[in-house]
Amino acid sequence: MVTTTHIPRSNAHPLAWPGVVHWEKVFAVGLHLTILLIHFALPVLPCLVLWLWRRKRSRFIDDHGRQALNFQITLLTYSGALLLLSAATCGAPAFVLIPVVYVLGAVGTTLACVAANRGRVFRYPMCIPFFESVV
Repeated sequence: MVTTTHIPRSNAHPLAWPGVVHWEKVFAVGLHLTILLIHFALPVLPCLVLWLWRRKRSRFIDDHGRQALNFQITLLTYSGALLLLSAATCGAPAFVLIPVVYVLGAVGTTLACVAANRGRVFRYPMCIPFFESVV
């Protein structure tokens, strides 16, 4: 007689962060949306201030804050490199590549907000890891 062992399945999403409460989700979404506050000057500052304020209260917020900061610094780095490249080549790459960086920022921020609202782990695409992840 063959017996099979039943392995219980969890209905939780594999990227779900366990035990996340509502205020943590809302705060994490706010961290990702800070890129819209000071769009062209320094989008990093509001995110940095909010992350430093609440990172010790929640590992979820700490992780999402690190990811948002990494992404915003990455976008600033990409934009700065494109400006230098454009200055060296009389502006040719800027017309093509700066809109690509803008779309990357918009799509990445949207996906991060959805993941944070659902209480899930999120990693931005094409992101330079300036701050290491806590997960």
